[in-house]
Amino acid sequence: AQISPEAQARAEEERKAAEEKAVEKAREEQRAAELAQELIDFDRRLLGDWRKWGPADVGHWLAQSGFEDLVEVFDQNHVDGPTLITLGKAELRDELGVKALAQRRALAEAIAALKQLPLC
Repeated sequence: AQISPEAQARAEEERKAAEEKAVEKAREEQRAAELAQELIDFDRRLLGDWRKWGPADVGHWLAQSGFEDLVEVFDQNHVDGPTLITLGKAELRDELGVKALAQRRALAEAIAALKQLPLC
């Protein structure tokens, strides 16, 4: 069976559209990664070495990272920098009450990124 020229043209348009969408998605992901790195770098310059952070510093980092609603519970649990870095998803959920899966994942990713920063 031969494919009509119209069907070939539609298939080519769909292929190009999918390719453009993939390129745009890659660009968006790159921009998001660059912004995240800029925020981390800003936090690093602002707060210094996370190994020396007290609960107030962790609260500031949480607020600056978009987790304002968690500042109080982290402070109540005396979470300092070294403790923050060791928190896993289960502790975030069970011990600190971060129930929303998306927020827990986002926070775990932010903590993982913080761990990757070069230390003074």
